Amino acid sequence: MPDITPPIIEILVNDEILIGDDSNSLSAEANMDKNRITEQPHCEIRVTDDTALDNTLLNITFNQISTDGAVSDTIRRYREFDEAKWEFDEKDPLSANFSFAPDLPNGTYRLQVTATDTSENTAEIDTIFTLDEKVNLSNVFNVPNPMENGRTFFTYQLLQPPDKVTIKIYTVSGRLIKTISDASADRGDNETFWDGKDETGVRCANGVYLYRVVAQTENGSVEKIGKLAILR
Repeated sequence: MPDITPPIIEILVNDEILIGDDSNSLSAEANMDKNRITEQPHCEIRVTDDTALDNTLLNITFNQISTDGAVSDTIRRYREFDEAKWEFDEKDPLSANFSFAPDLPNGTYRLQVTATDTSENTAEIDTIFTLDEKVNLSNVFNVPNPMENGRTFFTYQLLQPPDKVTIKIYTVSGRLIKTISDASADRGDNETFWDGKDETGVRCANGVYLYRVVAQTENGSVEKIGKLAILR
């Protein structure tokens, strides 16, 4: 009997099978709310076939969809992913696994997989998922500490970019002496300079001070408190 059965494709993100669409269209957008994740994705594509897969015809593309629905021009194919893992045994060509873990900003992403067997039967899945990761503030400290020559940098990491980051410096008694309202708010590593002067432009006296780093979003804020010393 001739082989007329196409391969079977499964797409998993963070160990959950995503709802997809096999019509090579963006109708999968209707499922993007169901395909919503709150952690950085670990993507796995599993392909199986009853006879034999043609691994040269396996194609995986991944791109971001903008807020207006446009698909980004940059398309990465499966051999171009960083630190990707590819499993295929030519002596047992019934299955193929491909996995990768991209580091992504929040947004909506499209993952397309096309697989063909040696009888030229082709299967295609098109799925969309949305990453909605919370803003997290970590590794907050200032360098140097104690401050030297009236210079220090507040450093911190942000899992996702907030709307705004504010740094407030206080005396140990709780009096606010300086607000940095335009602190760096990029995804990843950040640093913001402070010249050791208060709101009036006067250099702060030697001693211990407290500071509060606040990352604000439309849904709330996260903050960390630290301690610094000024020594001249």
